[in-house]
Amino acid sequence: MSIQKLILIGGEEKSYELLDIHMELSGYDLIFAHNVDTGLWMVEQNNPDLILLDIGLPEVGGLESCRRLREKLSVPIIILSDRKDELDVLQAFKLGADDYMHRPFSSVELIARAGAVIRRSANAKSLPEQVVSGDVVIDLERKHVIKNGQRVELTPKEFRLLEILARHANNTIPIGRLLNEVWGIHYNDDPHFVKQYIWNLRKKLEGNPKDPQHLITRRGFGYLFK
Repeated sequence: MSIQKLILIGGEEKSYELLDIHMELSGYDLIFAHNVDTGLWMVEQNNPDLILLDIGLPEVGGLESCRRLREKLSVPIIILSDRKDELDVLQAFKLGADDYMHRPFSSVELIARAGAVIRRSANAKSLPEQVVSGDVVIDLERKHVIKNGQRVELTPKEFRLLEILARHANNTIPIGRLLNEVWGIHYNDDPHFVKQYIWNLRKKLEGNPKDPQHLITRRGFGYLFK
């Protein structure tokens, strides 16, 4: 198995010693950078599979650092933060983060989330940039949706949910998987989030939300896009 490289930007290296050990045992090489400028240089030198961005220290620059990284890099980013404000989370995804983790979290959870993001990124590279179904065009590269020639405004989580379904068009995706990939493992027992967001998407994309042609419910199993 090849070693996958992760760059951790920000945070105190000493506080991540245990994570470093667990990462190595799980087949990852964790590299530390104390600020964004150093991190950008290390990315050029190491070609990592994932960036972990700890926005807890002032020298990292908070969410602004995510914007700087995303402007220059296509490497997936997981933000590590003490902040639990939903607006911060939404802003992070708007700025290009692939996942967001609140402290405290375990090394096991972080490694699991890192693996999931890396797999999604690898799979995305082999998938089409657009998914077309009738009058709906989903541009996966530019992250926008067109219906009848008009741009449809979606929230980051609405687009993420639609993206997962569209990338696996005509296949039923279990509710648990959607919860895990869109909201995180802490929401695995609450299907309400998926149901509500599916309804929001239907109102924006379907001619008749009560008789959907694109976002189909498979009762007892999950949802599919066709």
